[in-house]
Amino acid sequence: MLILNQFLESIRNSLNEESPYAALALALTLPDICSNLEVSNNAQTKEPYCNFFNKYLSSYFNGSGAVFLKAEDLYALRCAFLHSGRGDIETKSVREFINKFTLINFTHRGYAVHNNKIINTAPSGDIVKKLQLDVKILSTQMIEAVAKWQQNNQNYQDDKLMKIQSSGNLIF
Repeated sequence: MLILNQFLESIRNSLNEESPYAALALALTLPDICSNLEVSNNAQTKEPYCNFFNKYLSSYFNGSGAVFLKAEDLYALRCAFLHSGRGDIETKSVREFINKFTLINFTHRGYAVHNNKIINTAPSGDIVKKLQLDVKILSTQMIEAVAKWQQNNQNYQDDKLMKIQSSGNLIF
């Protein structure tokens, strides 16, 4: 099994085991991972991440003239969550449209609350733009985006990705 597919399977397992934080953390890194596999020595910057979003993810969040999420906002969420465990991206200079994310773990009995944009006026008079995302749906969309990326990049080599060895297969 390709190492990248093991990353995807880890996300699925985390979702099945009701570990939304683990699934979200790994899912948010997928655009970075794929971008680095596509271009060797790719810098960990906003541009490759946003390019991946625009090519493989934007259709999930934008359509019929409505824009719910921009690449820069997802990148800001990635930075806020992975570096400080937060969903508030108000202070992130890279953000474009959203101020805050509300992440939920709710998909239940066929009902889902996902991709809801909430625009409020704060007591200070500032406009607050929140986006509500379901972790399971977002993670699944990220996995599907990687599958599209894999189809377009069939010759990628993932042998440089970290491989976690099982106890029965240790190599020193």
